[in-house]
Amino acid sequence: MTATPYEFVAIAGSGTIATGLAAVATTSSSKVVLLVRSEESANRALAAVEKASRRIAGAAPELVTTTLDPADLADANLLVEAIVEDHETKVDLLRRVAEAAPGADLATTTSSLSITDLGRDSGVPERVYGLHVFNPVPTMKLVELIFPDALDEAVGERAHDWCHMIEKTAVEVPDTAGFAVNRLLFPYLFDAVRYQ
Repeated sequence: MTATPYEFVAIAGSGTIATGLAAVATTSSSKVVLLVRSEESANRALAAVEKASRRIAGAAPELVTTTLDPADLADANLLVEAIVEDHETKVDLLRRVAEAAPGADLATTTSSLSITDLGRDSGVPERVYGLHVFNPVPTMKLVELIFPDALDEAVGERAHDWCHMIEKTAVEVPDTAGFAVNRLLFPYLFDAVRYQ
């Protein structure tokens, strides 16, 4: 395996995007930890990772563990936020994990919120970028990368390298509502509904 920029990947969340991304991350990283809210969500998440891994060549679901304590992420290289689509909730989490994992790059999977605003309001704009993956994560190759002006250039380089390592096609898109794919897709969907 070629050296990965993110040997220890942490993912906050236990839903479909978080667990799919965790399964994919095992193809390039030796340690993947899901930050979850309860033991019940931990058990569900690990089962989902196991299922998603069946669709990914080289996936190793046994590398994925869970934790309820952000302090367990202290040595993470990358922390991906994949929780509810709410600005304040995401900012609160990004602040907490930024403090818990001071050396980690921070990514958000938001599909509609401003990455610039999330970075600014979390207090670490130089570390926060957008990593907009598509569902189902194990099979969808496209990833939108959103790099705000305040982002450290080296973070963007690592993001591109990691996307390549996990065999995703990364495209840089502007930090605008809906980014690129959703801005193109939704007018077509609305048009289709209108002519039903």
